[in-house]
Amino acid sequence: KQDKATRERLLNGNWNYDDNPYALIEFDKIVDLWTNNHVPTGERFITADVAGMGSDTFAIYVWSGWRVIHVEQLAKNDGENGVRLINDLKKRFRVPNSNITYDADGIGSYLRGYFPGARPFVNNSAALKGENFKNLKAQCYFRLAERINDGGVYIEFEMDSKTRERLIEELEQVQRDPGNDDGKLRLVAKEIIKNTIGRSPDLSDAMAFRVIFELTNKTQSKRLSFI
Repeated sequence: KQDKATRERLLNGNWNYDDNPYALIEFDKIVDLWTNNHVPTGERFITADVAGMGSDTFAIYVWSGWRVIHVEQLAKNDGENGVRLINDLKKRFRVPNSNITYDADGIGSYLRGYFPGARPFVNNSAALKGENFKNLKAQCYFRLAERINDGGVYIEFEMDSKTRERLIEELEQVQRDPGNDDGKLRLVAKEIIKNTIGRSPDLSDAMAFRVIFELTNKTQSKRLSFI
């Protein structure tokens, strides 16, 4: 009944299971996400990784500072359901549109007309602040990894065991691509991750989107140790 890494270590004796030199997040720090109650509350945000009617999941987080205070998932999103859910969460938790971000690639682009002032997250757009990343997605994941490793994220919301295991599995797959011919920091391709875990990493993507507010005028962000 344990997560995959614990099973590998204790059941199969594979103590080096998470010793991937390219992994960005330490396994023990991933597990700490559910006990980091020292993380303060703060301004509220909504981050959403949009999916349609296929096998991917529409994942939504509500944040208080760097605390995850609510999580929703939609297995089937016909557009209207997604808009309705974000609107319900926006009203319930009093989140202004400017504190909402969503995956604007592909099907997610339809949200632009429903949430004016929200921040569309374009994964392959240029990194912000002139930092040396392949794209915005890589920049946000590297920064999220550093914050998790520093014990700076807390999942306050009580996830069911299946969701928790899926998130752990996805965060374990956050890896640096060693091939950087252009000198920029990049992630292992999403298609490789999908082939490894058998699905899209929707939960971890929605978590990484939270970083965009650190990179804009909302808050000041520190320089990464990776750079």
